[in-house]
Formats: sequence, C-alpha cells, structure tokens
Amino acid sequence: MERARTFQNRWVFPRPLSAAARAIEAHRDLPPSGMNEATKTRALLTAAERSLLQGKGIDVGCGPDPISATCQRFDVEDGDANRITDHVTDLGSFDFVASIHSLEHMRSPEASLRDWWALVRPGGVLL
Repeated sequence: MERARTFQNRWVFPRPLSAAARAIEAHRDLPPSGMNEATKTRALLTAAERSLLQGKGIDVGCGPDPISATCQRFDVEDGDANRITDHVTDLGSFDFVASIHSLEHMRSPEASLRDWWALVRPGGVLL
C-alpha cells in the first residue's frame, strides 16, 4: 500500500479520506489562530461523543477554548493538572472530564488519570 506523503507542505493521501480526515482537511487553510486544538477536536467528534458533553464538566488543559461552552476550564494558570485534586476539591461531582490534548504532557500519566477519574461522578465519563 502506498504511504501518505507531503507535496508542497500538504499531505497527499493515496486513498479516500475518512470523515475525520475530511474535517481537518476542510480547515487546513485557516490561520493557526483560527483553528486551535479544541476547535479541531469538536470538528472530529461524532454525535455520540458530543452527547457525552452534557451536564457539569471540566476541560483539563483547554487553554482559552474549552470543549464545551458550559464546562469549567482548568489550565496552567489554575494549577498543576498532574495533581488536579490539589486544586479542584469537588471530587466525584463532574458528569464529564475532558482532557483531549494534555495527557501526553503529564509527568505520570497513570497518576494523572487516577486524579482525573476522582473528579468524575459514578456513571460519568472521562474523555
């Protein structure tokens, strides 16, 4: 199978693009300020995944653009996401915790995930 390659600083795919790839492709000409990580993520979420973003939520590492307009932001200025339970004390109260682009930056991903799960209510989700 032929591999994807770049041509004139753009990816060239040898086969039809998936829906996710088409969503990114549609926005690739936007300036960086017009297409941040949360905007890209929202473009890629399925309807089922978007339905999980209901109720009380917190977005870890979202910068100025949280995954949902109604969720609480948590970023560097709010504290250390590696130990989020040192900063957010309402444990077990969130319907969802989103952390789309920050787990790879944690010193101990396993410990961070344990802390993030501690925020989720029974039946809630961690994205």
